Amino acid sequence: MTASNGTIRYHSLDALRAFALLLGIVFHASESFIPYIPAGEWAIKDVSENAIPGVFFYTCHIFRLQLFFVMSGFFAHLVYHKRGAGVFIRQRLMRIGVPLIAGWAIIFPMLVYIWILGAMKSGVGMEQIPLEAADLPPLVLTIGAIVSLGVFEEGINLTHLWFLYYLLMLYAIVLALRFVLDVFLDRGERVRRRLDRIFAWIVRSPWNVVIFAIPTIPSLLIMGTSFGVRTPNESLAPDAPVVWTYLLFFGLGWLLHRQVDLLSAFLRRWPIHLTAALILLAPLFVMFDRGLSTDALYILYFSLYALDMWLWVFGFIGLFLQFCGGESRRRRYIADSSYWLYILHLPLVTWLQVQFAHLEWNWVIKFALINVITFPILFLSYHYFVRSTFIGQVLNGRKYPFQRLIFKRRKQLAET
Repeated sequence: MTASNGTIRYHSLDALRAFALLLGIVFHASESFIPYIPAGEWAIKDVSENAIPGVFFYTCHIFRLQLFFVMSGFFAHLVYHKRGAGVFIRQRLMRIGVPLIAGWAIIFPMLVYIWILGAMKSGVGMEQIPLEAADLPPLVLTIGAIVSLGVFEEGINLTHLWFLYYLLMLYAIVLALRFVLDVFLDRGERVRRRLDRIFAWIVRSPWNVVIFAIPTIPSLLIMGTSFGVRTPNESLAPDAPVVWTYLLFFGLGWLLHRQVDLLSAFLRRWPIHLTAALILLAPLFVMFDRGLSTDALYILYFSLYALDMWLWVFGFIGLFLQFCGGESRRRRYIADSSYWLYILHLPLVTWLQVQFAHLEWNWVIKFALINVITFPILFLSYHYFVRSTFIGQVLNGRKYPFQRLIFKRRKQLAET
């Protein structure tokens, strides 16, 4: 971390938050190749499905958003502690609420179009389109579905932006708890100091991962999905087990910023945590593949799943503290851009999946092409249309001076 003008920059945790977001792009790029996802649940199912993307997808789902919510809690407390509740609320509404509403309004129609395009190309899902309209162009069908409100018959689908909606919920919960403590229960902060001591003991304990996993198990059992934490993107009604699960991870980040010296506990044990997380994948995937046929297997599976979630999270925090602690302009740029890239990526990724789905190419080639095309386009869009504009100010909290990439590169070469 570095400090300037009284502001501390946690470079390793910035990089970790960016990693969680950017991994989500690759995560979604793999989805059309996965054998165990039924046709119709994604925009299209590729003819070149393979087990390897399935293992990758399953593994990422265990820890990706969990990492993001830990980092969100950490940086939320940083802003709250530095600027107070009023500024915190205004800033969070601007940086989370505005992208959620504006991003959804732009991206949702695009995804409806791509899903219709995928259905027409694969023939899966066409039963939802009236016979008299089946020959209409996909754009006309998209406009009709939105204008008639047909796409909202089962609720409002928040697409991949649902995590912003739940992040706003977590902010509200934590602020409400903080208000109750400040006004009614803990005016002298005696309770908070005691809780800080308990939290520090847990984090430093050799059984820290087990202790954190225990309150996660009930919510996983209630959800009962073999993928662990379900994706609550199809309704605005809060999904209580999902809220509780991510609140635990968010709370870890919030409390960590109260005692940043505790980060050293993650730094010491990350190789053990990541090794154990990898080892646990084998029995988890075997049970996932064969099914949970008994109550004992059901309880064992979700207990191991909860443990693996926390092992990955603790391990990655330590890994990034170990190797990404120094200041880097390149990592800072990627961290700043990652929010925009994640918000914008899904229409491009799914459109490419639809275009490649029926080509008789090896899945590796198509998967690589989707990522190789997606990332440069997204980075260029960020650099030229976001970083130095009001959009960048909303997403990053500031505008950066505009620089043409080609001229900057020539200047660097001349100085070299």
